[in-house]
Parts: sequence; C-alpha cells; structure tokens
Amino acid sequence: MAAIFRCGDLGLGRWRDVNTGRIELRLPAVAAWIVYDYLATVAAFLPAGRRVTHRIVAEIGDGLACAVDAHLAHGAVPREAARAAVAEFGDPRRLAGGLARELAPATARRTGATLLVTGPLVGLIWVAAYGTGSARWLGKVVAVLASVPVFPLVLLVAIPAALVAVAGPGLLARRLTLPPGLVPIAAIIATSAVMLGDATLIGTTLIHGRGTSALIGVAILISVVRASLAGVAMRRIVRLRAASC
Repeated sequence: MAAIFRCGDLGLGRWRDVNTGRIELRLPAVAAWIVYDYLATVAAFLPAGRRVTHRIVAEIGDGLACAVDAHLAHGAVPREAARAAVAEFGDPRRLAGGLARELAPATARRTGATLLVTGPLVGLIWVAAYGTGSARWLGKVVAVLASVPVFPLVLLVAIPAALVAVAGPGLLARRLTLPPGLVPIAAIIATSAVMLGDATLIGTTLIHGRGTSALIGVAILISVVRASLAGVAMRRIVRLRAASC
C-alpha cells in the first residue's frame, strides 16, 4: 500500500538538519525510507542555499519515485525497487559533487552581477557623504580617494574580477576559452576585494572621526550589509568548489 511521507515524519536526523522543505512521495513505506535516506545524503553534501537545495532534492525525488514505480511495475518488491532506483542514480555524494560543479559558476555569475550593480550605488553614497564641502561630484570623488588611497587598487581588482565572473559562463567564455574553474575564482576574488574595500572605508572613516553626519552613518551601514552579503556569497562559492572536487 502506498504511503505519503514528509521529511519530518521519517525521524532521519540528517534530513531534518538540512531542512529542505516538505517532499512527498507516494511510495510504499519501506521504499520511501530508502529514497528519503538517499535524498538526505545528497542534501547534506550539497552546500547550496535552502531554496536551491529544496528544488534540486524535489526534482531528484520525483525522478527516484518514477524509477521505483517502474521497478514495481516489473514485479520487484518495494525494497528491491527502491534499492535498484537509487543504484541507478549513483553514489549520492558523487551526485552532490556533480551538482555543486554545475552550481558554482551560476552562483559566481549572480554574485558578480550583484557586485557590479550595487557597487556604483554604494560608491555614490560614500562620495556624497565624504564630499559634503564640495559642490562638484569630481571634488567629492577626489575627497574619498584622498582619504582612502588604497581604494583605487581595490576597484582595479574587484571590477575586472566581477566582470569575468559575469561574462565567463556566457559568450565570452566560448570565445576566449577561459580555463575551467576560473569563474568561481573570479567571484571569490571580487567578493574578497569588496569586503576589503568596505572594511577600509569604514575603518578609515571611524579612525579619522568622520562618522558624525547622518549620511556617513548610512554609508557605513550599507557597506556593512554589502560586506556581510559578499562574505556569505564567497563562503558558498568556496564550499561549492570544494564539494565539486
């Protein structure tokens, strides 16, 4: 008799830990246990975001359920049908590694695009905050660069790296034949440079006692948020690269 199980019903510690959402399978109970254990292992070794992991696990679960049904239709008992199905999908750790290998460039591309879009906006806020005594934007830019002389070097690293991260998976990669793995590395470099740049801006501002105006406070807050998000993205890309090895 077929049964409907949810991840929380099985008592699998690893499954509850990954918190991949509610996956339902209309399978015999013994087959459902085997399939859920396989899915839990894939999810545990896939260092992706919760939503992405849930979507991927749901797709794999659907494929496994269809494979189990096919074996059942050919006369296999539920336990044998489930074991045959998971065997067809291969080692769950290796499957997770292959998925991580595909996710790393896509994650790097989104990260690079986010940095390129938010960079000018954050920069304009800092320029406006630092250059309150100048009527022209050029003078405000000079004020920021004079206060943080290392920042141009940060931009020279972050911008090209973010561009490579964005363009790498697309047409540019096919034309220039970029080495495999360069796109995630470029995103890691870009996020590291952004975190360094934001930390330098914040540190220099506080050391020189420029954190008195409301606009400076807003600029510091935005840089803290951006640096934190860049750190999260960088760690995720690093983990995806490690899982794909």
